[in-house]
Order: sequence, then structure tokens, then C-alpha cells
Amino acid sequence: TTSKIESLIETLEKLIHHSEKNLDHIRYVTLKIKQTLATQEKARKKLLEDSDYIPVLLVTLQTVLDTQVLVNIASSIDELLVFGKRPISTLLARQVTITQVLIDSLVKASKFSSQDEVVIILVTLLSKLGAKDKKIAMKARLSGLLDVLANLLKQNTTNYKLLQPTLQLVKLLATKCKAGTITALLRIISGCGNRHILTLRSCLTVMSRLVQNKNNATITVNQSGVTTVIDLAISWHKVDVRNKQISLRKSILTILKSLTFTRTGKRKFEECNGFRIVYQLCKEYCENKGLDSLITIGTQILRRCYPEVSLPVANLNSPIQFNLDANNLNATKLPTVHGEQYMDHNSGQDNGNEYSPSDSDGDYEDADTGVSCQPSDNDDVEGLQGNEQGIPKITRSEEDLRASYQAFFPEIELMNLNDNQLNDPLNLIAGIHNNIGDPIRNVENSSKDDIATASDRTSSSSSKESERSTMDDYMKQQNLKLGYVNFEGYILRGGKRNIVNESLTTKSVVPFTEIPMPELFGHSSPESLEPLVERKNSMQRNKILSDIERVIFPGKIMSDVVYDLDIEIRSKSKANIQESTKNFELRQNQTEIPPLSFNSRFECGNLRKVIRVRPQEYDILLNPDINTKQHHQWFYFEIRNMLKGIRYQFNIINCIKKNSQFNYGMQPVFYSAYDAINKGVGWIRLGSNICYYKNHFPRSIAAGGGGMKSYYTMSFAIDFPHSDDTCFLAYHFPYTYSTMKVHLEHIRNVADNNSIYFKCQELCLTLNGNVCNLMTITNSPNKERLNDDKYVPVERRPYIFLSARVHPGESNSSWIMKGLLDFITSDDDCAIQLRESYIFKIIPMLNPDGVVNGCHRCSLSGHDLNRCWISPDPRIHPTIYHTKGLIQYMVTIGKSPLIFCDFHGHSRRKNIFTYACYPYTNTNHRAEDQMLRALPRALQEVSPVFSYQLCSFAVEKCKESTARVVLWRELCILRSYTMESTYCGMDQGVYKGYHINTTALEDMGKDFCRGLLKMKDLSLRKVPSKSRLNAQTTADRESAGKEDSRHRVNPKHSTLTFELHIPNETEVLSVDSDSGDSSSSTESDELAYDC
Repeated sequence: TTSKIESLIETLEKLIHHSEKNLDHIRYVTLKIKQTLATQEKARKKLLEDSDYIPVLLVTLQTVLDTQVLVNIASSIDELLVFGKRPISTLLARQVTITQVLIDSLVKASKFSSQDEVVIILVTLLSKLGAKDKKIAMKARLSGLLDVLANLLKQNTTNYKLLQPTLQLVKLLATKCKAGTITALLRIISGCGNRHILTLRSCLTVMSRLVQNKNNATITVNQSGVTTVIDLAISWHKVDVRNKQISLRKSILTILKSLTFTRTGKRKFEECNGFRIVYQLCKEYCENKGLDSLITIGTQILRRCYPEVSLPVANLNSPIQFNLDANNLNATKLPTVHGEQYMDHNSGQDNGNEYSPSDSDGDYEDADTGVSCQPSDNDDVEGLQGNEQGIPKITRSEEDLRASYQAFFPEIELMNLNDNQLNDPLNLIAGIHNNIGDPIRNVENSSKDDIATASDRTSSSSSKESERSTMDDYMKQQNLKLGYVNFEGYILRGGKRNIVNESLTTKSVVPFTEIPMPELFGHSSPESLEPLVERKNSMQRNKILSDIERVIFPGKIMSDVVYDLDIEIRSKSKANIQESTKNFELRQNQTEIPPLSFNSRFECGNLRKVIRVRPQEYDILLNPDINTKQHHQWFYFEIRNMLKGIRYQFNIINCIKKNSQFNYGMQPVFYSAYDAINKGVGWIRLGSNICYYKNHFPRSIAAGGGGMKSYYTMSFAIDFPHSDDTCFLAYHFPYTYSTMKVHLEHIRNVADNNSIYFKCQELCLTLNGNVCNLMTITNSPNKERLNDDKYVPVERRPYIFLSARVHPGESNSSWIMKGLLDFITSDDDCAIQLRESYIFKIIPMLNPDGVVNGCHRCSLSGHDLNRCWISPDPRIHPTIYHTKGLIQYMVTIGKSPLIFCDFHGHSRRKNIFTYACYPYTNTNHRAEDQMLRALPRALQEVSPVFSYQLCSFAVEKCKESTARVVLWRELCILRSYTMESTYCGMDQGVYKGYHINTTALEDMGKDFCRGLLKMKDLSLRKVPSKSRLNAQTTADRESAGKEDSRHRVNPKHSTLTFELHIPNETEVLSVDSDSGDSSSSTESDELAYDC
């Protein structure tokens, strides 16, 4: 057999040189070759193995223009294609030549109308081999094959035997096809009907690929393609009763979806009444669970073709504006920092506030721009590196820092007390209830009519009756209300009196109208855990179809405005809100369900507008951050006039984040005044039918959008437990500035003054005149233990610097801080050990103005304060400016924080985790790596809600201006952390599948303290003896010599060493590599491994 196929090939090679004379003989030989290859496996194998035989067939295919010969050769090649895997791969190795020969042969054969059989075979071969040829499209264009295929489709719209392979080939060349191809395809689709399903399916597949190109889609629309596709969708919906052709119907809707992505297609879709037709199809599809794929595409089409409408607000700017000129910020020249003039991002009200910070210090994607914050190889490596020289970068003079911040270190006075002073407890607790002179406080900006400070109220000896009378007079003067419930007998009990006083002294941009009930009656977590809710798969499409009904049936939509903050602020009254909506009272009388009443004019409240669209459904718009047009996430508002047994639907329609934990089990928090008064129930998780999805309201560039970006809707339903109740809904458990002030006052009162040194000072005033508090916490000196080797004196205690709430909407960070403060000032053994080993500097709220006014991310200047740490402006970012200055001063006096941690909230992840700065990719910095990971590993062991797996130690380029990165890079604070807490719940450990609550958040604050203790193993045996400490100090002095070491840092351990100072704990437990103290180095390594 092998010799026979060889003989035939050799004979053919001789004959083709004189093809015209030997045509009959060539026909006979090629026929024998075809028969031999069809019947003899050895012949096929021999032909594939010999590289000289296949070219003979290709030459014959090119030179002999005879139908029978072409059929024979094409059939022979086809036999080789179907002969196992190896022959196919052998042919593919020669595919560059084969595909070109087949293309040329097809072009020649197409000129003869009688050669249908040849065309079919050649097209089939090309469709098989062309899929592996990356240059098939270019070859087809250069050889004129595109025109040939277009003509084949036009001339053979009913020749289904030829159409099937031709469509397969056209599929490979879909993006390069001619306009005539689309015309032919539309004719074929119309003519296929319900019989030629295979051809129709191939035609639809080709069309779906073609219309992905915008130009092809436009050509299809201009040739009545939208009408043809809609009619086809209706036809197959009626015919396919048993749903046997779902893939075919899916292809039809996919084509329609691509056509509607053009403006012309969208207009044609509306003219053909496609909106109502597709909506009706989707409603009928919902009755069958197996048609989810069709519903998904159908809802995408409807959402795409939804009429373009803007948000129902007068403008995107917040109705609450804070005038920066009032603080004379524009009267002085902008300071020059690092050689560059500081630019005010908020200059001009029409720039739309293009400043677009990322989602949070830990979020991996920018909430507004969508730019990935993941570290990549393209990042500027130099910009991500730390301070390799180990020299802190102090931007202010030592004299300036000393004059501004020396007063905030009263604990240093404890280090200089003599024995007689140590015996006097009054010296140890001096100033606990009194603020020292504050050099930062701007007295000129303080109003003479301001209410007394907390210290004044504490020292006041007036009676409760006179206080109540004064408070009532002040509330009447400010038009404040305590809700609609009689609070007589409540506000004088417990801490309710204090919260009222503190609320009255809190300064807001717009006057508040009431003090919310959660402030008065407090909060306690439910005894049982609240599970995450399971979302139904059909929830999102049902919400979208519900929105579509508003366009199709506009007469069923009420569009009654029941709350409008813009009108309230302009008119200073609620009376004009109902007047702004026509026929409101008429509809109210005709509706059996009365409208709900809303309000957010209280501390932390955020609500801009509420529109009643159906009797039980309300559209809600959140207020952007003050002086911005964006950052809509935090909400907190009051609801009244509800009825029990009715499910109310709420749609927050101007969210901006691409996804939310509301899609993964999270519920909003709910507060009932009735349950709080009668049952002692606080905030709970409540809500059903929760869904977060993209809506039809486009986002402008000024609002952080542009292009195809839209707002998102957060939809949920509430079944109120009582009628005529006063209820509150919030994104997360609120924690107000007034609550923080009451809590600090409580700590002052309950702290053990004999053992705890607790100092609360005013670091600075905010733009609106609220106080930013700074606390100092440690244990008071103990004279009896000064000679104890295990005792750590005050001068040797390292500093730990903690802060929270730089982003106002991250209230979970305040709950963690509350738990930490309660624990660190308690008599727990762990707390005592921590106070005896550390000095805590704590700023519990870095952005009081934002918290008070219900912002989500920014301060009153419209800036994200956690993106201003590189060069904060003292006039626009006072809290950041003075916090950074305070830490700079600590560095200059040799008290650099051992640990810095900023508490945050994370909106897209579960659990609690940390971020840190470790830019090294090699293994030469193992000590730094172990030291940096010690705290997260300790937290993983002590806290059930902490996830070490989610911790990140990368230094992202987009986070270079955050507190964590700036303090690490500029001030060489190696242990600089950001701790992120979920708003949702946990997906690991014993609390997996449950919501996080305030108890868990406060416990995290306590566990953070325990983690600090576990991290460093503060058993007193780890602290060296006093004699050893003095010896080491002497050695350090001698090695320093004449070198000025006040700004020198050990690069290996990033631990500051200063002339004439006592080493802190890190220096005691870690020794430089050139010190020669191998025992100390071993102890440090063991400690790192233990952590």
C-alpha cells in the first residue's frame, strides 16, 4: 500500500507539468489517491510522514482548473484532517502554505457557478484549518476572499448545504467582513424560519460576533436589523414552548444587546416599542427558572435603553456649604512646603472637586476613578521605597515644634518629680480634669456665646433644676426638639443629661432641629448574634424590572417629595416641602397608606431628599460631603408615621461604589424608640430584599463619573415592628462626636486616679470650632517599685500612638476605639501591664467636623484628610497638621512612637485586618519582616474576628499620602499600621456567617491591647536589669562621640537612638549587627519567632 501511494504521488508530480494534455490521466490519478487515502490507513500515515508529498497535492490544486481534480484533491486533504490527532497536527505545521493555497483555489473556483461541490469542500477545509492560522484574516483580505464570501452568501441564501460551511468560515473573519455580508445574513435569518435551525444558529453566531464591532452594528441598524431581531425574538418565544432552543434565543438577545450599544440602535429600539416588548418577554421568562440567562441579557438591554435622566436634585453640590473665607483662609498666602506651593483643592466652586481619593486606606480600587491600587511592576519603585538613610524627615524647626507641642507631654514632668513629689498623689493626678494652656487654640475665633466646655460643666455646682431650666431655655432659643416622645424623667437619668449638654455644645454648619433618640436612650448589642442574610438570585433582576415599570407605566408613579433638605435650608422650615409638589395632598387623601415622615437634621445625620414613588416605596438621595459633589455612602435618618404590618421599600439611588457588602449578606442597622424605651433594645440589623445594583442615573465628571459610569442603587425593605413609632436607619452603628465627649468624661470620672495617669487635652480646633482631643494614658510612677528590676520607669516607656475616625463614615473605628479606651483604663491585669510598659497617645476622632455634619469621607474643606499627610495645611487641615507636628516633635525629643495605628472601616471586605509597610521583595530583611508581622500575628491569636490572611504589607503607590505610609517613610516609624474593620460581618472562625456588632467591635479594641501584650511578651523577665541598662547607656554615649545623633536611625531595626537618652524597649531587645552582643541578638530573634 505504501509503494502504491508513493507511485501515485510521483505519477501526479510528472503529469502536472503538462496538465492540459494529461487532464484525463490527472483525474484518474487524483481519484485513485482519494480512494486510497479513504480506505488505507498506512497510506495516510506515509503521506503525512513524507514532507515532499503534500506539496504535490497543493501544486495540483493551484495549477489544474478542473472541477473533478479539485474535488479529488480537496477530498484527499479532508481525509488527512479526519485521520487522528497526529495527522491534524502535522497538517497544521504546514498550515501557512495550505491556507493560502486553499484561499487562492476558493477564489478561482467561485468564478464558476457550476463548481458548488468544489466550493463546499474548499470552504469546509478553510474553516477547519483557518481557526489555527493567526494570519487568516489578513490573507483573506489581500486575496479578495471577503468579497467572495459576501457574494456566496448573497447568491445562496437558500442553499443551506453551502451556507453551513460558509458561515463557519465567515465566523473566523467576522470583524473583517464587508457590509454586503450583513445584508446577506439578515436575509438568511429572515428566510430560515423554524426549519433550518442549524443554519440559523450558525448565522446568529456570526451576526453576534459581527455586531460587536461598532461600525458593523451601525450598518446592521441602518438595514432594519433591530426590527428583524425583535421580530425573531417574539417568534421564537412563541414557537419554543418547551424551551429546547434556549441557546438560539440567547443569541438573538445578545445581538439585540450589541445593537442597542449604538445611539442609532437605541433610538430604533425605542421606535420599535422594543422597551415594552423586551420587558414583557422578561416578565414571562421569570415564570421559568431555566431561563435565567435570557432574563439576564434582557434586563441588560432594558437598563441600557433606559431613558437618560439626571438625579432629581437641583445640582450635585451639597446644599450644606462651609464658607472657607469665613476663616480668612484665602487672605493669607499659601505656604510653601518642600519647595512647592500648596494648592487649595477647593478653590472655585465650579470645578466639581476633581480631587478623588481612594475608597479607604485599604481598599484596592479607587471608589471614584476605578484605578487599581494593587501594587504592580509598573509602579515607581523609587516612590515606594522607605527612608533608606534612616534619617527622619522633619519639615518644621525644632523651636517651632517645641513651642507648639511641648505642653502636650505632661507625663515628662512625672519623670522629673523628686521623692517628696512622688508621695503626693495630687501631683500624679494634676490636670486630669483641667486642660493645660493650649498654644494651638485660636481664642480669637471662638465665639463669646459658646456653651461652657466639659471641664466647666463638670466643676459646676449648680442644681439640676437650674441646669434643666437653662437647657430648656437654650433648646427653645435654638429651636431644638427631643423627638415626639415625652422625655420627662429620661433625660435626667444616667448619662442622658450629659449627652444633651454635649449635643448642645457641638458645633454644626447647619443648625440641628433635634437630638436623636439613640443619643438619649443609648445602645446595647443584642444578646444573640445576627446572621448574614441570603440574597435570592432573582433579586437584582426583579429590582431592575421594577425600575423599568416606571417608564412603561408612568401613571402608576406618584413622584411626591416628602423630604427635601435643599428646601429646608433655603426656607428654614419644613412647611414649604409639600407646597413644592403638585397634587400632594390630593394623592395623600386618596391613598390608604399615609406617607412616612423623614428627618436628618441631627448630629451625624445624612439625608438629602426623599421621593415617594409608590404608596409603600420611597426613593432616597444621600447628601454628598460638604463642599463636594460626591462621596455618597453614609446614611442616618429618622422615620415616623409608619404602620405595622406593611412592608416599606427604600431605594438609595445615588450610591457610587461599584459593589457593596449589601450584596453579600449585610443589612442596615435599625433603631426603634419604642423598643429602646420599653425593652432596652438598641441598634439591630434589619431589612429584607436587599440588593445593590447599577441604575440608570449617569454620573457626571464633576461627580467622579464620566463615560459610561452611573450611580448605584441600594434597595431594601423594612417591616416596622410598631405603628406610629420613631425609628432610625443607618449604614452602620452611629457613634457621634457628642457620644465621644460623654465617653471621655465618663473615663475621667471612673479612672483610678491613684494608679492611672489619664490626661485629656485639646490638641487643636477644627475649621468649625470643635475640639480635637488628645489623650495621654499610662500608669503613674510608683516610688516603692523604683528599685525593682522588673519595673519599667516612666522615662523608659515607649510610646504607642493611636488614632481613629479620620473618615467620618467609618463609625466602626470609633467603636473599636471605645473598647480600647475602656479596657486600657480598667483594672484588668493586662491593662495594668500595658500602662506600666507603654505611654499611650490617643486621638479618638481626627475629623470631628465631618462626623458632626454627617459626611462620609471628607472634612469641611472637601478634602480627604487621610490623603493630606505629606503636606497638610494648618488652616485647611488643622487636625492632620498638628497630629503630624506632634509626632515630629516626639521624634526630635527621642520619643518616636514604637507603634502607630490608625483605625479605619472597610466597605468591601469582611473580618478585621491590618495594612503595614514592607516594600522589600527579597529575604535579606527577615528581622524587619518578623518585627512588622508580629502585631497582626498576635491579633490573629487573641481575636476571633481578626484575619491575618487578609493583611497586606505592600506599599501601594496610590497610598503614599496616607498616615501609615507618610509616617513610615518620613519619620522612620517601622511599625506603622492601618487597621481595617468590616461593616458587614465575618466569613471565618466561630463567628462565620454572622454580622459584626458593637460588642465585637469593642472586643476588638480590647483584643488590640491584648495583642500588644502578646506581641512583646511584656513579662518583666524580658526587661534588663537597671545596672545593665546604665552600662549600655554609657557605652552608647561613648560610641556617639562628637557625632550629632539626634536624627540618626538604625536602618536595620528602624529604632531611633539619641544622645544622652535611656534606650526604649525596642533598643533593649534589639542590638545592632556590629555591636558584638550575640546573646541580645539571639534573644531578639527568638522573640520575633515567638510572635
